[in-house]
Amino acid sequence: MKKAYVAENPVNANLLKDRLADAGIQATIQNELMSALYGGLPAFNLTVWVRDEDYEAARKVAGEFECSQTSPPATETWTCPKCGEKIEGHFEECWKCDAEGPEGEEHVAQPRRMPLGLWLFVLVVAALIVVFAMSRSNKRSTPPRVYPPSRPTWGG
Repeated sequence: MKKAYVAENPVNANLLKDRLADAGIQATIQNELMSALYGGLPAFNLTVWVRDEDYEAARKVAGEFECSQTSPPATETWTCPKCGEKIEGHFEECWKCDAEGPEGEEHVAQPRRMPLGLWLFVLVVAALIVVFAMSRSNKRSTPPRVYPPSRPTWGG
């Protein structure tokens, strides 16, 4: 078996697996259940594996799949020189005063990803919640022991 594709999320992994099945290629997704343990968060790389003899055909289908999944890059906002309004980068004119936007410059922003430190923080908090819940469920729920009242002694 060879690794044909590394997916960003379970949806893309399953979409590619379906496309491969349509092409007559049997595929397997690894780490799919591990991702589900973390609530669908891409904590583990989801990989699509195929048989050795299907590898070249699978890579071709995966390449076509990647091309179909790419979206236009996110654009930065620009500030209108006339009224100061913030405008999304794909607009050429200000919606407020109809002034022309910046010419000739492509304002392309990189897509934002969650930093590794934030991922670690989320995982630690999740682990603490699990440990707390487990410690609460392991406590014994026996009622307190009640002792009979002592008998008074009458002088005698």
